[in-house]
Amino acid sequence: DTTAGIIPRSLNHLFDELRTLEAQEYTVKVSFLELYNEELFDLLSSNDDASKI
Repeated sequence: DTTAGIIPRSLNHLFDELRTLEAQEYTVKVSFLELYNEELFDLLSSNDDASKI
């Protein structure tokens, strides 16, 4: 999809490549960080406080 942003396109590309390497097993960890008022927050965290870093 050419209208998708850089993050969805990057993830699609990553997983397409991993699918071609079926003989191996991979673990993918993702973080989505926000810098706000000089503080970092992990927006994908399951914690209620958005995981202040």
